[in-house]
Amino acid sequence: MELKVQLSLSYPSGGYVDHQVKLTITDADACVEFFDVRIPYADFTKLMSTQAVNVTATVRALDKVGKVRRNESERVGWDKDAAEAVKARYEADGWKAVIDRLGGGGGYVVRAERWDDEKEEG
Repeated sequence: MELKVQLSLSYPSGGYVDHQVKLTITDADACVEFFDVRIPYADFTKLMSTQAVNVTATVRALDKVGKVRRNESERVGWDKDAAEAVKARYEADGWKAVIDRLGGGGGYVVRAERWDDEKEEG
């Protein structure tokens, strides 16, 4: 499987003190970070000179890797029961949905997301 990914190298909080960098890999279509590793400076220096190092990595959300993230939202005004009904409709169709209140007196909005196997034809 080939993936379009985003690589990110950063100093985690305390990285300057802990003397480490953090490498993360995010699936660009699924919009999910599925791999991260913290690398001590000494090992990172070895990597930059093409030497292999052993580190412990965190891998997660593999059920979403290789899929395409979809998200939708629907404003429902101030009717909480209508918001619950919209949320239930999304969840019945396999979406993960939440109800949020909009600032500035905007009422409720239902936000839903899911991960599909294929990109939509457009």
